[in-house]
Amino acid sequence: RMRAGPAWKALCDRVRNAAFPAWGDDVGLCDPGITFARYAMPSLTVPPGSVVPTNLAFDGLGKEMLPMQTIFHVLDQERYSSNHPISQIVLPVGMASQPTNGTEIRSWFRFKMFCCMNDDPIWMREEPLTNLSALWDDVLEEVMPLLEQASRGIVEDWDPLVEGQVWPVRPFYNGHSTKNVEVWATLVNDIFLAGGSMAFVLLYLALHTRSLLLSFAGLLLIFLSVPLAYVIFAIVAGSRTMYM
Repeated sequence: RMRAGPAWKALCDRVRNAAFPAWGDDVGLCDPGITFARYAMPSLTVPPGSVVPTNLAFDGLGKEMLPMQTIFHVLDQERYSSNHPISQIVLPVGMASQPTNGTEIRSWFRFKMFCCMNDDPIWMREEPLTNLSALWDDVLEEVMPLLEQASRGIVEDWDPLVEGQVWPVRPFYNGHSTKNVEVWATLVNDIFLAGGSMAFVLLYLALHTRSLLLSFAGLLLIFLSVPLAYVIFAIVAGSRTMYM
């Protein structure tokens, strides 16, 4: 579902259109990416006029899964680079050499686009970097809710085999700016909670003092207490830096 989103597709199409020949397979790292399903369920290449497949395309679009031993062999033979087989990216350490019923698996996606040269002046790099950041923000805005819902076991269009069964896969994710998005979402949620608390305190003060002026003045003093405490600390300690 992540790769089917319009923002993901738009950025991935831009990667393909802006790719350099020297990048090679890096173009496909956004779609289909490097995943276990990509190599476990390849599609068959059947020549016109024939019913016998001549090749396997590792795109994850096949209808049948390869035997597990074959999958591990393919993952060990296929390489992202000369020193990095796919098995080292997708599988936990030691699982490729001794296949077991593992509980962890990794998917890796990458968007590689040319922005600018290192020796370009800052004013030349600013606009393309801003545009790329905006595209990436659109992708995060589209993908992060899906990942957060999946981490809580909420997945649309999933039909459990047993009634009441929760989503069996718990995703852990990381990437550029994902932490910032999570921190910002938490901060916004805390702001709403703080606003609700302030409204309750204001209502309580108004009922207790029977004066809106005194109630707002009390909240104002609460807000001013933090910068006032910092000023007093700076004067007493002779320092402008506070350490936690």
